Amino acid sequence: MAGAVLPPRAGNVLAEAWFVDIGQGDCTLVVDNASSRGLLIDCHTKDVSTVIRFIQDNQISIDTAIVTHWDRDHYGGVARIAEALPLRRVLYNHDTLFPTAGSAIGVRSTLKLFLGLERLGTRLSEAKEGAAEDIGSVTWKLLAPSHSEVTRAVVAGNRNTASAVVQVSVGAANILVGGDAVADTWRRLLSSGLAHADIVRWSHHGADLAGDSDGQVRDHILAQTAPDTVIISTGSSNRYGHPSKAVVEAASVKARVMCTQVTPACFGHLSQSGQVSSEGRQTVARLPSPACAGTVHVAITESGVLVKPDHEQLRRRIQQWPEPMCKVEP
Repeated sequence: MAGAVLPPRAGNVLAEAWFVDIGQGDCTLVVDNASSRGLLIDCHTKDVSTVIRFIQDNQISIDTAIVTHWDRDHYGGVARIAEALPLRRVLYNHDTLFPTAGSAIGVRSTLKLFLGLERLGTRLSEAKEGAAEDIGSVTWKLLAPSHSEVTRAVVAGNRNTASAVVQVSVGAANILVGGDAVADTWRRLLSSGLAHADIVRWSHHGADLAGDSDGQVRDHILAQTAPDTVIISTGSSNRYGHPSKAVVEAASVKARVMCTQVTPACFGHLSQSGQVSSEGRQTVARLPSPACAGTVHVAITESGVLVKPDHEQLRRRIQQWPEPMCKVEP
């Protein structure tokens, strides 16, 4: 199957963002165009060499990298990028390290790598609520995790409980990147009010939020942020039944839903068991490419936000699938 493809940089824009089609994982790159300085939020190991080449070829300098939490599909590629490219600052939390014996090796080796970067001048910081910085026209701010959420993650041994949530602003435009944040984190953020977001990168690859059995938190997030676009980074052959039909349908009511890759659900395997069944997985494995929206490219100008693929391009793509969960208006 084809690997990640990153659309080229645009001209005459304030900033750009790429939500990279990197399989069952996350990789978000935001660049201030005037300075070519960038913000990296998570990156999976899959196809990370394509991301590195894109950064190098476009002479982008990664100013700041944020590891939302210690799941390999979020941190593994950040370590690879850190080996290949200079980073001014890396934010992460180390006190949610409760992996299995096998994954502990990868996390510890990444932490050692970060310590080596510090000796070369990279600044290491906690990824905690309230951290914020400007990168030219781009302002990023961490809305989560709070100190309490990191503590609860340690107590429960659940790293998603301490996942970062990142708000990225360029002028009046807002992007919300949800990491793998759980319902309790979102309840806290909802209680203090979430700003309108032009784009929401949904938590946990489009899964139902952990701890949100009736979907009320999901619906309140969508109501408060009122996004124009909901991006779901998911892999065609994932083992978890992502994305959730309930999430896609709820978001599709008022937003354009863009899944990076097609899944067995778009071929009628709607239940979680159906999505992970051998029949469902073989269906998508036979496709020449798993991409649906693929890498989503966002160009932010003084007058608005331009998203590619656009409505017509995405409509043509989902027409290939017999039973797509999303709804795209003509």
